Amino acid sequence: MKSFFNITLFFLISVSIHAQSHLQIERDVSDGVERVLSVFHNLSNGYKGYTGMDFRAGSGSVYAQGSITQSNLDYTAIPDWKGYLSIWSGSSGVGLGNGINLAALEGNAHIRFYTLGAQPENLRMLLDADGHLGIGTPDPVARLQVANGDIYLSDVSSGVIMKSPNGTCFRMTVSDTGTPVFEQLTDCP
Repeated sequence: MKSFFNITLFFLISVSIHAQSHLQIERDVSDGVERVLSVFHNLSNGYKGYTGMDFRAGSGSVYAQGSITQSNLDYTAIPDWKGYLSIWSGSSGVGLGNGINLAALEGNAHIRFYTLGAQPENLRMLLDADGHLGIGTPDPVARLQVANGDIYLSDVSSGVIMKSPNGTCFRMTVSDTGTPVFEQLTDCP
């Protein structure tokens, strides 16, 4: 394949754009900020000032679009917008947007959620390769495991729904005295 555009810059980075292929940026760096191979910086401090990347596929009725954006200011249509990285599927009626897939494809791959840093003590939630969701634990042993915290149901008409061996569903709530109350449901969810 013939390169349409190829630059090797004096600080040992290679950028290639192939007319029939893709943009490729290569550099051999094992540490430091030089590992960041691309930066998108919008210098605007104005209303709706953000930066992002759009991803588009197809055309006409099968056109799909998605974006990754970072905002530096609050946006009146979406309160508390400032400082959030957003992943979008579709774009206000322009292009298909069925949702967002997060896929961990290797044999024992997990999807992890961190806050306040990416150290083990900052792990808040983990979906493991077996489909077990752990909140507050890195090693969930059941479909849902909550550690180091409570589960709070604030709606008094809601509870925990369980299916009995004969297929009947019951909702468990609690009375004002703390006694479990079981209500048989007409239909299972």
